[in-house]
Amino acid sequence: MEINITSREAIKPSVPTSAECKTLKLYLLDGFQHNTYFPLILFYSKTTNLQGFSDVSTQLKKSLSEALTIFYPLAGRRRDYVSIDCNDEGAIFMEASVNTTMELFLKPPKLELLNQLLPCE
Repeated sequence: MEINITSREAIKPSVPTSAECKTLKLYLLDGFQHNTYFPLILFYSKTTNLQGFSDVSTQLKKSLSEALTIFYPLAGRRRDYVSIDCNDEGAIFMEASVNTTMELFLKPPKLELLNQLLPCE
């Protein structure tokens, strides 16, 4: 099976983070945590209407952008052990296609293939 990453982009908050919220101080216990990624992979079946898929992708990006405005630290980067730089760098949004059916790709799930769909290593 071959995975083809068709797009990869950083989705930024729909409204820039205000200056007074640019740095988020972490609690003492948060400082001992390693960088944590929250992988989320959504699967959509292929449709005959390619415009329909484009609409879904556009709506997902728009919704993520709006959510990042509310949850602005998720669009930032950890600066050090005690703070997050809420710099609006954004969350990575990727789209991919596979040269097989979704059923064959997911049964049984192969972690080495699924890991290729994540923006982190």
